[in-house]
Amino acid sequence: MDVQSIMEVLGVLVVAFVLGVIVPLALIFTFVKRRGGSEEMYQLGAAVKSGKVPELLPWGSASLMELTREWVGSSTYTESLFGRNDQGAGRVPSARTDSGWLLAFTLESKNGGADGRLLAMTSAHRLDLRLAAGVCHAMVNGAALGTFKLGEPGLFAPDGAQLGSYRLGGQLTLRGREVATLDPRTTCTSARPPSPTPLFTHLAAERTAEDEAWTLVVAVLQLAWVRPGVS
Repeated sequence: MDVQSIMEVLGVLVVAFVLGVIVPLALIFTFVKRRGGSEEMYQLGAAVKSGKVPELLPWGSASLMELTREWVGSSTYTESLFGRNDQGAGRVPSARTDSGWLLAFTLESKNGGADGRLLAMTSAHRLDLRLAAGVCHAMVNGAALGTFKLGEPGLFAPDGAQLGSYRLGGQLTLRGREVATLDPRTTCTSARPPSPTPLFTHLAAERTAEDEAWTLVVAVLQLAWVRPGVS
């Protein structure tokens, strides 16, 4: 093979490399979009993951009713040819006090929220909600609470038995009892609101530990914009 033939072959290989590798990579990075987020968001997310969130208020029997539908924090997303990834972190104030926080959470999700993980904590609870293919597996304080599928109202025990439902309009029913109703119009703000609005409009006067755990789970999901039920 003479020099000219070698140069022609090398030229073809270079063009193939550019078209097969360089151009696709350039397109991927060209179409990456990122919006929002803050350093405080990432710091709070790390704190929730470590279980060390400062200024959490003591959790009591009235704390659920004091949760607000406004949460303070931020969110961000990255969008590319491979899809969209979302992240967020926030803290929920008490409707009764002007300082401290009742709850903190961090969220990472992809595939339109069908896959990801949502971690949340109060001074008395650790919630670990794992999403895979649109199914949420909920754990509270290290114990399996149950599962549900995004977009469907049914709530199920770890053994698969149906426990109740969470329906559009914020109605939570467990074992044939209406346990709670919450306001689904949750909002994210950059600063503590001067007059926060309670998240729950109704709570059963008598609640079991299971009632409280599921009520907290649907509250966190609603606050973090993951919609557990649509029917």
